[in-house]
Amino acid sequence: MSEADYDGAGPDGAGLDAAGLAQALASTRWGPIRLLERTGSTNADLLDWLRRGRAAPGQVVLADRQDNGRGRLDRTWSSPPGVSVMMSVAVELPPWESGPPWTQLPLLAGLAVAQAGADLGVEAGLKWPNDVLIDGRKWAGLLVETTQSAGRAVAVVGIGLNVSQSQAQLPVDHAISLALAGRPASRQAVALAVLGRLDRQLTDWLAGVDRMDDYRKASITLGRTVQVLTGPGQSVSGRAVAIAEDGRLQVEADGRRHWFAAGDVVHLRAGQSRSTDDRLIGA
Repeated sequence: MSEADYDGAGPDGAGLDAAGLAQALASTRWGPIRLLERTGSTNADLLDWLRRGRAAPGQVVLADRQDNGRGRLDRTWSSPPGVSVMMSVAVELPPWESGPPWTQLPLLAGLAVAQAGADLGVEAGLKWPNDVLIDGRKWAGLLVETTQSAGRAVAVVGIGLNVSQSQAQLPVDHAISLALAGRPASRQAVALAVLGRLDRQLTDWLAGVDRMDDYRKASITLGRTVQVLTGPGQSVSGRAVAIAEDGRLQVEADGRRHWFAAGDVVHLRAGQSRSTDDRLIGA
């Protein structure tokens, strides 16, 4: 973990500016905003700081370079400097018994990223549960983890977005950056768009405003033939037919309906019964 903040000047001159982000987001829940030159994982950093009382809800951590990013099923990944937005934010969770379902949070965070994509000029779709795609290729991923801080339940929302990578800089061929999508943008603009949209989604969510229909409309998983990978060598293939209010995915397979609260989803082509490549990029 890197404890050193820096001025955000990347090698390509397209740096991130924590002070500029803080000023632009002064009317939102976000702050303070901390920018690291290099770290293993922004999620791991923020979880550690929350547990030790060195951070609180509202904290934003961004890294110019990340060497050990965390994804689902303990996958790890890295990103070179100057080409991505890699950040984690701390969100105080509502009471479990009386607030909105915590399990909605990863989906609504993904919806915020897709809406930010629209603000940046790209049409993005949501692949359940935690991927944001452009033209069928992965643009962003999310990972939500929870902890206790000062007696409060807090979620850390980790978001990784591809901004200016060439195809050779992306870890797999089914990923895409804004530059490759023909919509180049600065990392500062991307971070600002995502944090602004996420603040609005969280405000509605905590106020009890139901945005799950918005998620369903943006979903590119519903109606598709999918394979849900639930563990090593374990999967179910069928048609994705519903997303429940608590975020679970329903898949119809062999005349039965199966509910999934978690799992990796592969969109299958017509006539394809299972995936031959289940590599995914972490958030």
